[in-house]
Amino acid sequence: MMIQERDYEIMAWIDHMSFAHLDEIRDVFFKGCNPDRAPYRRMLKLIEAGLAETVRVYSDPRPLYVLTHAGLVRLRAVGFQYVPALPKDKRFKHYEHDYGLIRLRALALELDIGIWVPERVIRSIKPRGSSPDALLLTANANYAVEYELNAKEPLERYKAIFNRYDASKNYDAVLYVLPTEARIQKLREKLGYIQKKIFFISEEKLFHEKDKATFFSSCDGLPVEQLIYWSRSGPIEALEREELKAVIQREDSEAWKDRKPFSGGGHRSKTADESGSRENEERKEDPSSEEDENF
Repeated sequence: MMIQERDYEIMAWIDHMSFAHLDEIRDVFFKGCNPDRAPYRRMLKLIEAGLAETVRVYSDPRPLYVLTHAGLVRLRAVGFQYVPALPKDKRFKHYEHDYGLIRLRALALELDIGIWVPERVIRSIKPRGSSPDALLLTANANYAVEYELNAKEPLERYKAIFNRYDASKNYDAVLYVLPTEARIQKLREKLGYIQKKIFFISEEKLFHEKDKATFFSSCDGLPVEQLIYWSRSGPIEALEREELKAVIQREDSEAWKDRKPFSGGGHRSKTADESGSRENEERKEDPSSEEDENF
């Protein structure tokens, strides 16, 4: 089989996100195509070549496409620099949370709001300490992204998380995505003051309003149109590894030991699961969730 550049990009996407459905593969790599045609045929070729395979989860009838060890080796052999080890979790117990992040990454790409760096890539560079669910890099700012599918209990745990983010020099702001506006309102009512560096939006509003949506902090708004204006376009592979290290590891390399873990207009283009339980926080803190050494 002749492996095309797009095939490698699909394989890298699957590796970064742990899995993918045909719908997302179509939306990202075969825009406008019937998912049962070109995307399906292409994935079938990758499966026949031993580079990908399908698995099932009880909560979704659709097959999940995952990378095989041979696919991982091939990506590294052809020079891809961000190739995290395969996840050990073959049951996808954080499926809903991880799928939410896949949808958010696909939307970020659709809107062209910056370069999305998934947590698995972050962990391949910084395997210890706390980590956001993703990074969003634009031309003028570095954002941490957190997808809160389920609430942490007690809600006061958020205070410590927000305090750490507020003190962090790594990120200019933090973008929190919660399922509903009611969840955001409840959090604000319970906690009272929330640092101005922390911005919120509901998943329902973001996907409905898209480029017209706005993230809100306690005292300011961050329109998606502003992210689009300062967009930094390009694939993650275009990022120099040292540049990404500088963002991820900007703080003292030993600082993580002192922290408690937490879970999880115009257009100017620049080149370049969560379950709410401690179980997910342990996943975010534990690099042993990868099958082999990160590349």
